[in-house]
Amino acid sequence: MKKTLLALVIPAMFASSANAYDFYQTDDLKLSVKGQMEIQYIQKLTPSSSEKGPEMRFDDGEVEFKVKANLGNDVSAISSLRTEFKSNDVEDGGTIKLDRYYVGLEYGGSQLIFGRMKTFGDWYGTNDDQELGQWFWNTPTKGDDVIRYMYYGENFWFGVDADLQEKTSDGSTDTSLVETIANVDIGPVTLQGFYSIGEYPTLVEADQNTQAKSTSGGAEWKTFWGHAVYNYKDLSFAGGYGEEEYDDVVTEMIQATITYKMGDMRTMVGYSQLDTDGQKASDNYFANVIYKFHPNMKAYVEVANQTDMDFAYLAGMEVSF
Repeated sequence: MKKTLLALVIPAMFASSANAYDFYQTDDLKLSVKGQMEIQYIQKLTPSSSEKGPEMRFDDGEVEFKVKANLGNDVSAISSLRTEFKSNDVEDGGTIKLDRYYVGLEYGGSQLIFGRMKTFGDWYGTNDDQELGQWFWNTPTKGDDVIRYMYYGENFWFGVDADLQEKTSDGSTDTSLVETIANVDIGPVTLQGFYSIGEYPTLVEADQNTQAKSTSGGAEWKTFWGHAVYNYKDLSFAGGYGEEEYDDVVTEMIQATITYKMGDMRTMVGYSQLDTDGQKASDNYFANVIYKFHPNMKAYVEVANQTDMDFAYLAGMEVSF
């Protein structure tokens, strides 16, 4: 799912989270920890022919440890380690994985990091659905061999990242990509642009009898996206357009959302359309309400309807520290 609008999120990358607990701090070193637990009762968007019913879902059970060491001259060494627990079925036991693992340097508004992390494919867009919206499905959202540079100014930020390709002894490769993203605030208007290009893994196999090698996979993609957000008092209006070319098949997407904030409650309605070459266009309508009972606790409900899908809904709760 997409998170909150990046104009609000990115500044937190260059400072400790408001929810993070600094359990050790000196003039030269700071160690912090934060986490969140989220559980949903969800009826997913499923084809009308499906009989799949609602389920309890564990989502975003995370614990993250951060280190920031002052090297002098406004330069800091930084690192992050985050574990994530997820389960689509409360009976399957779930899995725990190392979701984020990076080291890097920070200087003023600049940050250079290396390691495993979410890529910009997980960041872009206006759609703040909880789970039931739709998006480009072929643009990666994470990488294991990522190099990222970020710069954050007063009203502008941008970033470039690359997931380096690794090759095995038989010639097989993993996913590789290069991306860039930029965001600017001009009064009540926010503009954002995103571009991604890359290649999915290739698998080289040898015939057991002839030893002749064959290569499969290696589909390429190109994705661009642009949107504008206009804020007027407690209302926000957003609209965007993007295009994804995957394995020579083009998908266009348009998107629009309206958000209303009143105190600790936020209400959003949204629409998007995916139009893929040779396929029926998919229209998605969703609405949600989020209420923050405490800085560390929120609850939400969401409903959605999509072309050729059954009506979907969810209710969830998140507690963080």
